[in-house]
Amino acid sequence: MSSVVSSGSIQRDRFHFGTCSGGLHVFRGFLRSEFSEENLEFWLACEDYGVSRSNLQKTKASSIYSQFINPDAPKEVNLDAETREALLSVMDSPCADTFKEAQQKIYNLMAKDSFPRFLRSHQCIEAIKAF
Repeated sequence: MSSVVSSGSIQRDRFHFGTCSGGLHVFRGFLRSEFSEENLEFWLACEDYGVSRSNLQKTKASSIYSQFINPDAPKEVNLDAETREALLSVMDSPCADTFKEAQQKIYNLMAKDSFPRFLRSHQCIEAIKAF
């Protein structure tokens, strides 16, 4: 029996990788190796923000903005100026959906760019063998 993982099996496991903590850990490690871990960190921060109690949203929104959106942010994500300006305009009164559009843009970026490379990576193939 061959120990090589086919691209078909990788594609079948795509959903599993996105939803299990082990797969998320491997994907994060891959992104770190490509110097783009901030995209996943932003996406996860937005997920956390979306389920936060309303009394915590302003503090969390400010933290997300300063960490990922602000042009001088230490983990700045690649968003267009229009999206950045829209976010800045609602920072005084954020709501549950404040980051939805930006989060979707970063998700799409990862889905079209990072994730396909990850599926072909040694890290992914080795992790699938281990599952």
